[in-house]
Amino acid sequence: MTLQELVQQAAENAKLQHHQAVREKRIQHAADTYGHAAAYDNAVVIAGYAAFFALWAGTNGDLDPFARLLTVALMGISLLCYIIWQVSQMLTRQNFEFQRADVFRYEENARQFNEEWEAVARRHAIAQQKIIRCWPYFFLPSVVFGLAAGGLLVYNALAGAFGWPQTTGQL
Repeated sequence: MTLQELVQQAAENAKLQHHQAVREKRIQHAADTYGHAAAYDNAVVIAGYAAFFALWAGTNGDLDPFARLLTVALMGISLLCYIIWQVSQMLTRQNFEFQRADVFRYEENARQFNEEWEAVARRHAIAQQKIIRCWPYFFLPSVVFGLAAGGLLVYNALAGAFGWPQTTGQL
């Protein structure tokens, strides 16, 4: 190799190292941001479901059987939508992590490592775009059915306390 080729190779290596360092920082930033937001969102949602079922258990004996079954069915649909969404995200993330871990077999070849790393990142971005399109079909029913169940439970609790007509399934 000539001196000029060695200098050029060193410059390319330095550039690749710089890009790799920047990429690592971006990945870390995205992971930190998403991780904290997702953890908070999940904690709020889980607390909401737990609170609902605690309230439901506390008023269970005071509810008409129809209202009891309807609130459980509505909340069950909401919970099922939430769980399906979370599991689909989990599977997408796990697939990405397995693919990304596989790239380390190229760690001795910087160029191939970076190319494979980028290819995995692109595939993951495409998979994320596909799955995010499904989000409204799980999020909206989860919220609507959950709020309907909560509203029905609150109404029947207030109805029992104030003597209003309760939900009985009869017109």
